[in-house]
Amino acid sequence: MDRGSLASLAAVICAAGIAVAALADAGRSGSTGPTPTEPGAAAPTTAPRSIGSVSERLARLPLVERGRFAGRITARVAACGWREIDLATGAQRDPAPPGQCPLWQPGWRYGYQFEVEQSARAPIVRAIDVIAVDGRRVARIEPPATPNRGSAGTPAGRFALCLGGARPRTLLYRVGRPDGAVAACPPVAFDERFVFADGRRLLDEDGAVVLDAAGTVFPLPAGASAVIARATITAYDGDGAAAYVWRLPRALAGSRVVEVTGDSRTLVLRVHAVNAADIVVARRGADEVSYTRFGTVISAHPAPDGRHVAAVIAGVAVILDAATLAPLARLALPPGAVVADWRM
Repeated sequence: MDRGSLASLAAVICAAGIAVAALADAGRSGSTGPTPTEPGAAAPTTAPRSIGSVSERLARLPLVERGRFAGRITARVAACGWREIDLATGAQRDPAPPGQCPLWQPGWRYGYQFEVEQSARAPIVRAIDVIAVDGRRVARIEPPATPNRGSAGTPAGRFALCLGGARPRTLLYRVGRPDGAVAACPPVAFDERFVFADGRRLLDEDGAVVLDAAGTVFPLPAGASAVIARATITAYDGDGAAAYVWRLPRALAGSRVVEVTGDSRTLVLRVHAVNAADIVVARRGADEVSYTRFGTVISAHPAPDGRHVAAVIAGVAVILDAATLAPLARLALPPGAVVADWRM
């Protein structure tokens, strides 16, 4: 199977773990933005005033200086590859296990290489090789020949595969070894657990309620989560307690949240509207959220300390100030890169 087909398969397999929320109208569609007195809304950030398109203006930013920021930024690049930048030294490397488009995310100890048969109805996974980041094949999974409806993985090597049919079920594995089954689909990774939606509740593998909240749930690291309900953002800590609540401004009415990154202290929401894609940054301790008006934000992830955001805007990878969302510097990433992680 060629790399393009495998890339399409990975997108199909991962789709079940991606939450998509529709925000109910909180104001008039096409609003020009919040007034300074509107609660919960900071002034929007637009592209820097200068000559040229957004991408041309961002491309003129200086490259990130070594040591100016801390940690490592990981991005997906073209041809199923990955690129990690060490911000202290400027060094770059490929952190992913080798293979043809393995299913892998930053921080995972293992990747998953799929052997797939494309049926008329849905892909059928014939085998899955579990590959360590050093390239060793440590296990091989041979699931039943049934069309799959999604999968999920955890950093320490747990893996869940949802099988379709009259009675959907999810097979669980731990570093390739069978680890039980759940009569529910699709699985969503919640730290080292898998959870399943049951109405407004999330249930774990044993049927225990992990979270009971109206809205769409976006899992975050360490068991934390964000819930988007109408025009409200609620961050939950790993113990399920509500940590902070923000209001989305009326200017974002009619937008939909397609991704949430960060943790319960700093959230970055990617929001899509008609012909526009931007981000909202919600920080604990700040009652107002900040949001961009670039219209071309492809991906974004906050720094571990929540003070900055790495983003790809109009095809240019940059670092923004998390409070003002002003562009500060440019990252040396190839065209087509998508920021996926920022960790120490």
